[in-house]
Amino acid sequence: MKYIDIENWDRKEHFEFFSKFEEPFYGVVADVDCTGTYRQAKDNGDSFYLLYMHKIATAVNDSEPLRY
Repeated sequence: MKYIDIENWDRKEHFEFFSKFEEPFYGVVADVDCTGTYRQAKDNGDSFYLLYMHKIATAVNDSEPLRY
């Protein structure tokens, strides 16, 4: 696990603001065309769910502020 030095973190103010909330989380709702991913999974005999989750995790991790 990676530990973050809060005192020197460039997102310290965001952390302090949201950490005071009773539920310091947020969600995103969007329409996503998964046709290509569905076809890829089925053509390769893979689980659509696992491929979909992998693609979401990859997209989220491509945005540095969402990595933590």
